[in-house]
Formats: sequence, structure tokens, C-alpha cells
Amino acid sequence: MGNRTPNGTILVLALVMLIESLATGIPIPYFPKYATSLGASVSSLGAFMSSFMASYAIMSPKMGGLSDRYGRKKLMMYGLAGDVVLGLAQGVAPNWVWLLLIRVINGVVASAAMVSGQALLMTVADSGKRGEVSGMVMSMSMFGHMVG
Repeated sequence: MGNRTPNGTILVLALVMLIESLATGIPIPYFPKYATSLGASVSSLGAFMSSFMASYAIMSPKMGGLSDRYGRKKLMMYGLAGDVVLGLAQGVAPNWVWLLLIRVINGVVASAAMVSGQALLMTVADSGKRGEVSGMVMSMSMFGHMVG
């Protein structure tokens, strides 16, 4: 890349990771009561709570390939937009099945944003600073999970 890491881009990527982590973490305490109010059984709450992370984990390798093929920024922006739309859709889900489906798809688009953001970070960071920059950005992500 050169001998200088573009600080503005790194800051934007850190904010993306923070926002994604907040969006993932903030609703978690409310989901069990909300899901049961929409008809979910108590025994199905475990599957519901893990549905986001399962789809995220399954799709992350595919999202890495898609970011290589179609562009990291583009996939990250689509992922962020999808996360906003699906986050709002969760609040108006008509029933438990729709909420579960929305949550699964939300995991897919969140993986698009996070994986492509991490790949973009490695593209723009100076090779001698990748570890430091990656650590800073991941700290923002963990801070988002902690606050959320």
C-alpha cells in the first residue's frame, strides 16, 4: 500500500465495526420477551438467539469471496443498508416465524458488512501496521458489544 496508513479510512472502518456491534448487541436483552410475545415457545428461544450468529458464521466465508469479486466497499455498504432495514423489520415482524426469518437474514447481511470491512482494513493498512490497526478496529467492535 505504501508507507502511510490512511487514518480517515481506518476511522470510518472502526466506526462501521462499532455501529454493527451496537446494532447486534442492543436488542439482545429484549428478544426473549419480544419473541415469546409473537408466539415463540420458551424452548425455541435458544434456537432463535443463535440463529443470527449461525447464519453469520455460515455465510462469512462466502462474503469474503463476494467482497473479493464485487468490491469490499460495495459489499460493506450493502451489508450496512441491509442491517438497518432488517433491524427495523424485526420491530414490526407480524409473528414469531417472520421474526426468526428476519433474524437469520440479518446475520447474513451483518456478515457482509463485517467481513468486507475487515478485508478492506487489510487492504488499506500499511503492511507494517496491520496488526496495530486491526487491534484498534477490533477494540471498537468489542466496545460496541460491551455497550450494546
